[in-house]
Amino acid sequence: MHRALRAASVAKRGAYAFLCVLLLVAASCATQPSPPPPFEPEWRWEKAEASAQEFGIDRGQCQAQAMGVPGPTYFQIAGVFLGCMNGKGWQQVPK
Repeated sequence: MHRALRAASVAKRGAYAFLCVLLLVAASCATQPSPPPPFEPEWRWEKAEASAQEFGIDRGQCQAQAMGVPGPTYFQIAGVFLGCMNGKGWQQVPK
């Protein structure tokens, strides 16, 4: 009889341990941080009397030109892209 009580006690401890682990897992899932908001630049491109279609064409051409730089670094790509957009009459203005 003594062994039966000991086995029941061990089973209870195992059930409590399982329950605690289950609650910890559930709590960690519930407290996951929400994803960050999408990146929004603090500026926009502007060109007098230009359409959104014209902007898309000019941006695509400038991106292609910037990616054509041999062995580019981020700053070289950005410099070529900005120079191209400015050369086409686009200016960066704050939002």
